[in-house]
Amino acid sequence: MLETPPWFRVLPAFLTADERTLLLGLAARSVGWRAGRQGGGYQKLPLEGVQPAWLEDLTRRCLAVCASAGPLGWDRYLLLYAPGSGVVPHHDPPLREGAVHLRLNAVVQSRGPSDRLLLEGRPVVLQERDAVVFRPDILEHEVRVAAQERLLWSFGCNLQRQDEG
Repeated sequence: MLETPPWFRVLPAFLTADERTLLLGLAARSVGWRAGRQGGGYQKLPLEGVQPAWLEDLTRRCLAVCASAGPLGWDRYLLLYAPGSGVVPHHDPPLREGAVHLRLNAVVQSRGPSDRLLLEGRPVVLQERDAVVFRPDILEHEVRVAAQERLLWSFGCNLQRQDEG
């Protein structure tokens, strides 16, 4: 996947119905939401210390999709977009020089048909439970949320470049 454009793929129904329900519950009862770093009105909830078995299983599935070899590092968040919020077009560099950055974002809840992820200015159509895996280090990406809240599961990892051994 890393060496073949367009550097992204959609995974239909990646989240199970149970995972979606559990993520909605986690979002509703969690504290510790922070303003997103892009300043577009969204909030993120880091999930570093959260350890329920179902979350660890979801993390392992994400690692299986994103990292055939051991990752150099990874993170996981819930992202909550308020109505009218978004993220301006940008790139996310890897955690360290020479690494490859992959991100898997799955739609937990989206109530608006106009909510969208754009990669290189083109919309990526995702339904609830669908995921997209992409290279945020090389693909310009942005998020636009129109009228309703949008909740995403976001898993990122950094990998060693394949040409570096």
